[in-house]
Amino acid sequence: MIHVLPYIVEFSFCLLVLMGFYRLFLARLTFFGSARIYLLSALVFSLILPLFNFQFGVSGNLPVNTISSIGIAGSQIIKDGSESIPFLSIQVLLPALYFGGLIWMLARLILGLFRTIRLIQNSEKKHYQGFEIALNPAFRPASFFSTILLPTLDLEDRQYQQIMIHESVHIREGHSFDILLVQLVKSIMWFNPLIYVFENLLKEVHEFQADQQVTLSYSSIDYSRTLVQILNTNRGLQLLNNFNHFQTKKRIIMMHKEKSKESKKGVFLFGIPVLAMLFFLISCSSGVDRSQLVGTWTGSDFEFEQTEGADMSAMIEGGKMLHVDGKLILEENGNYQIVAGQGDMNGSGTWELGSDDILTTFDGQESTAYSIVSLTDQELITKHEVAFESPMGKLAGIITLTYKR
Repeated sequence: MIHVLPYIVEFSFCLLVLMGFYRLFLARLTFFGSARIYLLSALVFSLILPLFNFQFGVSGNLPVNTISSIGIAGSQIIKDGSESIPFLSIQVLLPALYFGGLIWMLARLILGLFRTIRLIQNSEKKHYQGFEIALNPAFRPASFFSTILLPTLDLEDRQYQQIMIHESVHIREGHSFDILLVQLVKSIMWFNPLIYVFENLLKEVHEFQADQQVTLSYSSIDYSRTLVQILNTNRGLQLLNNFNHFQTKKRIIMMHKEKSKESKKGVFLFGIPVLAMLFFLISCSSGVDRSQLVGTWTGSDFEFEQTEGADMSAMIEGGKMLHVDGKLILEENGNYQIVAGQGDMNGSGTWELGSDDILTTFDGQESTAYSIVSLTDQELITKHEVAFESPMGKLAGIITLTYKR
């Protein structure tokens, strides 16, 4: 199960680092096709990396901790510590707010698609050099997947020739698919400002890439005049590649920029160690992730190795009866409960993950640490030392507890 808040934090961290690398080292280069691939890869990696968790070091025997009570296998008595949660609490309001925003963004996206498709269907159609052109006075020069959208068409006009080249690049490169992907991610992450920054960066690269192709046939000065003349303040639909007002100045500056030397393409390779660093930071851990422990564990095996004191056979059998088929419930909110094999409550309090240890506090007072010997999706094995005084003198030993999910 994905835990939402850690995923959002890790996604945001990955995207921030990768966008930062782009702005520092790649944004000034004129390799726009490579820049597009980099940005799309950055988005996909940021979405995927937090989903993986490769663990190292949680196997074999870990150091045990000396404690002063039997703990999970002992004779602790539980009090029902469940708390009622008010209906209008943050646990209810935050999900309601999020899903409200998600539904709004998805509805806006779907309506935008249908509106554009309907306008295209109701427009005059023409074909030119293998491209479909939809003519409608409501359109501004733009492209939508395989269709060029224009208010009018005059193929003898120099400006329209430049526009056709520009929009044909958007279609050939599949820029509309890029935008659709970003819109879907933006719908899910609508509250995250980084995705809006990313969207602007990707749209800029789209425009730079299309402008570059136009300047192979027309002078950059001539084309700059076209951009200024055809510009209007209507931003248009969110799914269209068009002449966006906020990009015009950057586009004119970039098309007059001297082309980057081929040798500078090697800068893109420095993105590989950045991705490797993020992989080890986000997807690899040297210990246990807290989310892996949350849930209900059923006791399946109990072992006791006595190190000091008189014979404890009766106590061992009692501890085994309490543990086997009993329940260890570790809750996301930091509370825990222990139910004995016979169904009786046998302990409660709070827990947290230490350095490969489960740290429990019984009834807000006594603390116990359980070293994690091994952990998989279906099995948890812990080990801890017990030492206490009894009428027979000091008794001590090592308890190994095995649980199944």
